[in-house]
Amino acid sequence: MKSLIDNLNKVVLDIRYLEIVDVKDEAGSWLNYEILDPNPNLGNALSIDLKSSKNKDEEFKITVSYLTTENGLSLNWLDPP
Repeated sequence: MKSLIDNLNKVVLDIRYLEIVDVKDEAGSWLNYEILDPNPNLGNALSIDLKSSKNKDEEFKITVSYLTTENGLSLNWLDPP
């Protein structure tokens, strides 16, 4: 990923019909995350707290381990607002 803003400390991804197993940073350390209430237009949001804030244009990696469910449609990636 690449930060589009200064002081990025959270990443939000759509996880409709996915079961999240864990979330790790590029060093393999677990990251805190929360699954937010569903939004009928956008699906379920996975909010991931970064261990350190990222600067604009800084690249970083997050690994999300997940399982699909019987209701899974596809993965959808949205541009940030």
